[in-house]
Amino acid sequence: MGLGALTTLDRSSDTYTFMDGCHGCSQLNGNVMFKVPNKYRISCRKELAHIPITDQILMFGNNGDFLIPNPFIRKQPLRVIASDGLGWEHVSVSLKERCPTWPEMCVVKNLFWDAEDCVIQFHPPKSDYVNNHPFCLHMWKKIGSEFELPENILV
Repeated sequence: MGLGALTTLDRSSDTYTFMDGCHGCSQLNGNVMFKVPNKYRISCRKELAHIPITDQILMFGNNGDFLIPNPFIRKQPLRVIASDGLGWEHVSVSLKERCPTWPEMCVVKNLFWDAEDCVIQFHPPKSDYVNNHPFCLHMWKKIGSEFELPENILV
């Protein structure tokens, strides 16, 4: 899923447009999928500090680090790492001293996906469990497919 050439950049709204018409998002068969809030994108690597953010977007696409203002607790921004490789859209959401709450996860979900998109959190078998951060939760969406959901009465 390559990006077309960067054709416009609006610094006032932190949006950009590629030749294929995509505005900071993934596309599959013309359908917009993963949205990336580039105004919250950060570059924490010293070796990338000299590279303009627009060039970093071209280099890394939807993958990157984001610092999202927390609408519930001002001094606790939500740290997000986003990726869309190996057939999955993924975000990890973390805080320094606690796990994100449901409302905080909803804020991130709505920034990266549409309101009607279904994303999930996995509870894998213990033998597959990976924990690199004690206060991190993840959301996943398989690219190009929808999850089967239980009937509304069961949810």
